[in-house]
Amino acid sequence: MSTAVCLQAVLREGAAAALRVDLAAADAAVSAGDSPLAAVPGVHFARWLIVPGDSLLPGGAVPDTLVYTADVDGSSAGHLRELERHAGELLDQLFGHCLDYPAAPGDRARWLREHRVANAASYVNTVGLTVDRIGAEARLSDWLQRRLDQQRAELMRLRPAEIHRRLRAALAADPAMAYALEPASGERPTARLRRWLTLAAAVIIVVVLLPLLVVIGFPWLLALRRLERRDPSSSERPDRGRVDLLRSREDAFAHNPFAALGVVKAGSLRANTVKIVLLGISVAASCVFIRGSLAGVTTIHVARWVPLDGGRRMIFTSCYDGSLESYMNDFIDKLSWGLNVIFSNGVGYPRTRWLIFGGAKDEQTFKDYLRCHQLETSISYAAHPTLTMANIRANVAIRRGLIRPLDDARAAEWLALL
Repeated sequence: MSTAVCLQAVLREGAAAALRVDLAAADAAVSAGDSPLAAVPGVHFARWLIVPGDSLLPGGAVPDTLVYTADVDGSSAGHLRELERHAGELLDQLFGHCLDYPAAPGDRARWLREHRVANAASYVNTVGLTVDRIGAEARLSDWLQRRLDQQRAELMRLRPAEIHRRLRAALAADPAMAYALEPASGERPTARLRRWLTLAAAVIIVVVLLPLLVVIGFPWLLALRRLERRDPSSSERPDRGRVDLLRSREDAFAHNPFAALGVVKAGSLRANTVKIVLLGISVAASCVFIRGSLAGVTTIHVARWVPLDGGRRMIFTSCYDGSLESYMNDFIDKLSWGLNVIFSNGVGYPRTRWLIFGGAKDEQTFKDYLRCHQLETSISYAAHPTLTMANIRANVAIRRGLIRPLDDARAAEWLALL
């Protein structure tokens, strides 16, 4: 089971400058391979970012906050226990700049539990890929690459099936690598059952309520369309200096973290539309898009949507392969309607029509909007910083191809993965 964990805490007055110094030091430790986060089991990705307050937010001002997010194997409660156990000093260093952070280490666990924030929806590229499994399959791929390089002259004279047989025999003879000949553990049966039950319940609810949804949905869309017509044209343009700062923190790994903050448009219609859309995204992301593709976009490792400030603001975070430019282009080309359905309810988003048309199709305006709302990720940790999703999927296929002997045709396909 993969879980998206989120913590949020209010900064003490005047603490931002000192916090940024400590965040920079902790991020340097990540870059140097000396972060305590590496000792916390089951962490795929973790990050800290400062979410700026808003004195003009409808419904009342909100202060600056420090947000921690992590994508982990296991439960949220289990992760917080391990985080406190292995990275307690880091927690003290960073969250110590926040209101009510306990002076006594014994009170950390309670404080962490009290500052959890619920995700509205989260996405994982492929279910069943734990941190340990990804690491084991990456080691297997490296081992096979070295073996092929060392014996290339000899092996290249053999048929593909014989090369495959010899590599399997060599793995079996190496106690540290024999695991590769066994099927990898995948999604737990209980998690699979829960997923199917969730999907079945969603389908039943939609079918039962379909007449009501039709009756309500049409006037709902008409009301949204009236609001869309009144939306001002987006005029936001990113500050060049800020864009340069954001770019300076990108492309350090094979994948990039992304975070953006938006204000939900005023009115109950917009607020309820966001809730409904996020509920649909939650079901789809956890039950349908679980095998490496989010409606055609294959480069996203994880993503989440988190309502803040009573739902008046929303934070979106993800981790993706390649550059931000390619990431944005992927969404524009393959999933613009999906972007529009959720983000069109945010202030400043390019104007949409009927919730799904327009919007992100206004390419430059959309890209300006994202840069204007993007947050700096102060600390970004990844368990496997050199692996793209393409690498991870190839490693899965390599291990799967070792389970049994292959004929020449299939062995040739398998060798091509290496």
